[in-house]
Amino acid sequence: MSKVQLNIVIVIYNIQLAESNSYLLCKNLTNKNNITIWLIDNSDIPIGDPHIDNINYISMNGNKGLSKAYNAAISMINHNKENAIIFLDQDTKINEDYFNIVKNILQDNDNIYLLAPYVYDIKGLLSPCRMMFNHAYRIKEKPKESFLNISLINSGLCVRADVFERITFNNNLFLDYIDHDFIMKFKKYYGYKKIALVDISFYQEFSGSAIEPLLKKIKRFNIYKYDYIEYAKNNKLLLVIAVIRLIFRALKLGIQYKTNKFILALLEMINERRK
Repeated sequence: MSKVQLNIVIVIYNIQLAESNSYLLCKNLTNKNNITIWLIDNSDIPIGDPHIDNINYISMNGNKGLSKAYNAAISMINHNKENAIIFLDQDTKINEDYFNIVKNILQDNDNIYLLAPYVYDIKGLLSPCRMMFNHAYRIKEKPKESFLNISLINSGLCVRADVFERITFNNNLFLDYIDHDFIMKFKKYYGYKKIALVDISFYQEFSGSAIEPLLKKIKRFNIYKYDYIEYAKNNKLLLVIAVIRLIFRALKLGIQYKTNKFILALLEMINERRK
């Protein structure tokens, strides 16, 4: 098989490029190893094109959500087996060796369509994770065989570009469950045996593991509640489970922050859906 061209998609939001761990590492790779960077700017005020060779800048003119940002980049890349797309969060601490390893795997294995690293956060292994009733659970040990009930987060995800002829990211999901929705669709069309893990570790600052100011936490909860319902809406049982989980989440956050605003936000959404 011919050499694989890597396309690295980095979505930035309200930070300077000098603050992005993934961008700072990747910008030094653009002149070697068939690597192109797609910098998608989701910032409220766009930072502007950095005008660096092999970096393609796309402004979304405001925060349109992560799915639409990913799909904007995907639409600009040729959907063939010689192209592969790697998705990185702006604050991911990555291992540079990953890029050469995934290229070699894709070039040597026509039956592998999707690759991912092990991603850790402050609490431990974040991805891969186990999916049960549309909810992601951390696992203690690295999966060794079946990916049947295993899901992955977007950070570090490497996908052959021709996959996007059949599936893309769900534009109705703004931020949460985008990755799990995509992995679910991938398994539906390609099966779980075309997924492989690379024995390399990334580190991710996961907002769900952080203590944040109340207003920021409420904003995140408001995004999460709509995304979770969107993700679960096609199955009545899973939709009921999602509502129950959201109630418990709102109660837990309300106790933690000593406020009823999370419950009120959830009730507001439930009333909207009844109309």
